[in-house]
Amino acid sequence: FEPLASLVVGVGGSAPRTGHRVHWIQDGPELIGRMTEALRRAGHYAYLETYIYEDGDAGRALREELTAAARRGVEVRVLC
Repeated sequence: FEPLASLVVGVGGSAPRTGHRVHWIQDGPELIGRMTEALRRAGHYAYLETYIYEDGDAGRALREELTAAARRGVEVRVLC
């Protein structure tokens, strides 16, 4: 993932840090599944940044998980 890390740094992002994991996800259903699972495991905070948010099945699933996390006391922030 070194070329990807260089690209992220080149466009002004942070370099990956030791101990972090990178997963290559190629389709929407897998992405939504991983995101909802991460939201279910969130204990302190859940930050979501996205360019596109649509009110379809995937958008509703994420909204429900974000809402459930907030109700559990998780700090939830969304940037679209």
